[in-house]
Amino acid sequence: MIDAVKARPLPKESTKAEYSLEIVRNEAQWTPLEQEWREVYAFCPTASPPLGWEWTRTWWSLFGELYAVRNGEDEGLRLHVIRKNGLLVGVLPLYLRRSQNSPFGSRRLCFLSTGEAEFEEVCAENLDLLYLPEDRDACLNLLRDALLQPAVNEWDELHLSPISINSALSQWRTDVFEGGLGAKNSELGPSFLVNLEEGFEGYLALLSSNSRGLARKRTRGAIRDGASFQVAETQQEANEMFEQLIALHQARWVDEGKPGCFSAPRFTEFHRLLISRLLGRKEAIIARMVVENETVSVMLGYIAGKKFDSYVAGAKFDDERIKSPGITLHLLLKERLSAQGIASYDHMSGTMRYKQQYSTSEAGNFSLELTRPTFRTNVGLVSNVAKRAALKGRDLFRQRFSTQNVGDKTFSESK
Repeated sequence: MIDAVKARPLPKESTKAEYSLEIVRNEAQWTPLEQEWREVYAFCPTASPPLGWEWTRTWWSLFGELYAVRNGEDEGLRLHVIRKNGLLVGVLPLYLRRSQNSPFGSRRLCFLSTGEAEFEEVCAENLDLLYLPEDRDACLNLLRDALLQPAVNEWDELHLSPISINSALSQWRTDVFEGGLGAKNSELGPSFLVNLEEGFEGYLALLSSNSRGLARKRTRGAIRDGASFQVAETQQEANEMFEQLIALHQARWVDEGKPGCFSAPRFTEFHRLLISRLLGRKEAIIARMVVENETVSVMLGYIAGKKFDSYVAGAKFDDERIKSPGITLHLLLKERLSAQGIASYDHMSGTMRYKQQYSTSEAGNFSLELTRPTFRTNVGLVSNVAKRAALKGRDLFRQRFSTQNVGDKTFSESK
């Protein structure tokens, strides 16, 4: 891939840079961009797995038809493609999401890999603009002007989330999404990052003395107690570990009376396909820890450049043979990846205590929203007000009915 990028014909330095923007609206226009997309992805300093070719195409194939606005050849894609002197230098991968509730519902322009119903959302993080470093500012300026033109994108709501504070899009927080009509610039929970640049021991040295001691105790204790750490090398091994991941993850949530993310067929198929497409490229990692021939924890994540993003895990929490199998697997995987040159391990956002305890820094996340006062948003506003009024009336009725029943019962018992 790097050789292909270096061999790419670049304009001469003396050539005046002329930028242009086109919007891709269907798969037929998208498919020819693959090689150029991969080249920009390889050099983008903030590239993340959800911006990669396999991830975006896989997500679109499973979720696009259900959620996107469609009208003939316009499939709802809004891939904003920027070229400099004819060569692709930036992509902002968006789509136009339709309302599921009403034909008059608002149209929302949002990132690919977002906007799904809660029960099947893939929870993509670190979403951003794909760009070549020297063209960052030119891409941002061109995109800002295009996004704010109503005739170009036909959106009623623009919703970009979640975005890392380290994103190129951060500058829009002040020059686009601050103080304007219908503008929201909202803080989200942080992501928890691990610095592996100095290897595993260097990482441990950055932790508190208590966390460092626990990390060493868990990794050494697991090996002493006969635990085996394995990373899938073949598709057969990956398939086996994926099924074990599903079983462990679902067992925990079912015990808590919740469905679990793998109860959603599209969510499950998304990761199954993504593993098959990225494992051979060394961009999908699925690992497990085994004790006495039984898998006690499994981890799935994806790599972009020198960074690993941890997406979903499963573990046995009631196993007396080994304490904290999920945390221990994280630590063993950090050790393996650091030895392979991975410089950063992202625990992603979330409230779990171990993420904060075993991270070395945090990166804030935020969302950017704009709402236009259009016919569709006005209909949505009226509909929401009516819905809230109906729910409030229902609650008041239930409360009054319940109070009346309690009073009748008390009177009857007193007689």
